[in-house]
Amino acid sequence: MSYKQFFPVFFSLLISFLLATNSLFAQNDIPVGTWRTHLTYFDAHSLTLANNRVYCASQNALFYFDKDSQETSVLSTIEGLSDTKIASLAYHETTKTLVIAYKNGNIDLLNDAQGKGNEQVTNIRSILNANQLTDKTIYHVNLDGDFAYLSTDFGVVVLDLNTQRIKETYSNIGTNGVQLKVYASTTTSQNIVLATEIGLRSASLSNAINRLDFNNWTTLVSPSAIKTVGNLGEVIYFGTDQEQFYSYSNGQKQPLGLQETDFYSITNSNGKLLVASELGLFELNSAGNLEIIFDEKIRKPQQAFYDSNNKLWIADSEGGLTTNSQGSFENTYPSGTFSSTAVDVNFFDNQTVVVSGQYDENGNSIENLSGFYAFENGNWTNYNSKNILADAIDIPNVKNLVSSTFNPIENKAYFASFGDGLLVWDKTNDTFEVLNKSNQSSFPNNQVSAVVTDFSGNLWVAFYDVGILSSILKKAPNQDNWESFRFPNAQFPVQLILDDAQNLWIRFDPNQGGKILTFNDNGDRRTLSTSPLNGELPSNEILTMVNDKSGNIWVGTAEGLRVFTNAANTINRGQFAASRVTFDGRTLFRDDKITAIDVDGGNNKWIATEEGLFQFDDNADYLLENLKAKGSTVVVTLKERQNLN
Repeated sequence: MSYKQFFPVFFSLLISFLLATNSLFAQNDIPVGTWRTHLTYFDAHSLTLANNRVYCASQNALFYFDKDSQETSVLSTIEGLSDTKIASLAYHETTKTLVIAYKNGNIDLLNDAQGKGNEQVTNIRSILNANQLTDKTIYHVNLDGDFAYLSTDFGVVVLDLNTQRIKETYSNIGTNGVQLKVYASTTTSQNIVLATEIGLRSASLSNAINRLDFNNWTTLVSPSAIKTVGNLGEVIYFGTDQEQFYSYSNGQKQPLGLQETDFYSITNSNGKLLVASELGLFELNSAGNLEIIFDEKIRKPQQAFYDSNNKLWIADSEGGLTTNSQGSFENTYPSGTFSSTAVDVNFFDNQTVVVSGQYDENGNSIENLSGFYAFENGNWTNYNSKNILADAIDIPNVKNLVSSTFNPIENKAYFASFGDGLLVWDKTNDTFEVLNKSNQSSFPNNQVSAVVTDFSGNLWVAFYDVGILSSILKKAPNQDNWESFRFPNAQFPVQLILDDAQNLWIRFDPNQGGKILTFNDNGDRRTLSTSPLNGELPSNEILTMVNDKSGNIWVGTAEGLRVFTNAANTINRGQFAASRVTFDGRTLFRDDKITAIDVDGGNNKWIATEEGLFQFDDNADYLLENLKAKGSTVVVTLKERQNLN
């Protein structure tokens, strides 16, 4: 059973859908019909200096700090970038070009990157589009002269920054011509040195040497994998994970300490060697010893540079961009979500709330403590128990939040924790408490998979994998007692919604039989499936469902789209089939896997498939927008859209 399949798999799509349904945008200066990205910025891993700008990459975003204005700005696909998930950055002073290498092999060149107002992006997709390559991962970018040396899963790609074309590729440079993974590179005055899966490999940079020939490459250090390498002059420095930091010169390696740690980067900056490791940030002093650069704002340094004023700039995976440019060290990064993971988005009490649940391939809860993120007045506030971000709000230690709902009668928000029960946020007192099996005798377990509140303020809670116990509980507002509901073959609920008559609709795990059950307090119920008597859905593998503003419930399955018109009458309706949606004379999304559906303020439908994101009008008579997939990703950034109605 794969839990990923029964929650929408595209975080960016889900945000796009739900943020467009509410009035949140009245608080922000977002022009009608435009997009804005919402990403995670504090988990920085790579940076580079470009005169008055410092570019910094996090796990799924890029931003820069302007030294003159002391402000951060975001760069995304909206500004012309072609991708996310950056692997490495480098700035070429001669051509004023920022090299952006993505993990999937894609490359962007941001021209005039020093910020003179003429920035343009050139996209190079040669690696990304190379069908003969099974793994196109880029790990590192090293600049030497007018060339960028890209370390990849299949060797080294040399990019000419003057012509903006790939010059050559060193792909079979291991012993006897085998292909090597290359994790990083450095260049001395005479040689290029590679950190590879078998150790250090080196070749001359002389124009007379054919570096495409493996015979011209020499192993300096072997046999263990080396992932970081740098140099000061002709002396090579490298770190082996969970071993030591070494220097290499004149055919000999010497240990320099830093034992039993992982190494993230080795940088020659202004003639100084900076080493970012699991133990902290170190600098090689004149005596050849490593000295730690310590400050409480330096938490998990990944890469560092000195600028021309000898000020330090650090990409920190828990502190964003960290610098002492103004005296003491400070962390800076744009407002964003704590994590890029999410399974559900809701809007209540003038906030957009995103929950960050996560599962493994077998549907088991992962120890995800990222909590939830709330967007209000143009800024994100993060709520979790990790104590990483100084501006994050501390909450109880609950993992894997997968669903949320708000009860305006109680002024409380409820969060389903798949593993720890129910997190309750009392917004009147701004306090939190956890309801679980240890303090709630009615709870069958702590695997809460969904929550929803009806118009009367009743809280409905779904429990997963309950066996013969009740999988649905209901609590009246401001009451402590729970009413239980048990149905045959209903142990694996994963989503709850309400129709306009406040009948509850329950979607079940498609890998446990799927289907939909709808019922009311009168005891009436009906199971909806592929049966011609009960909906005639194209598949029992139901992946998403939503109630629109006309009282119709739209259902996305693994094999197409259906609509239950006037859904409130479904329970007592006779034999019937859910309606097909026709567009341009054909069944819309026939046999397509529908991964997410949502409805905006104008009752327009946003429908996600594996091919892209589509916006239709209320009855799907007109296609309003079509965002096609880029490569293997439907939408490469998390976006919000201004409500058009």
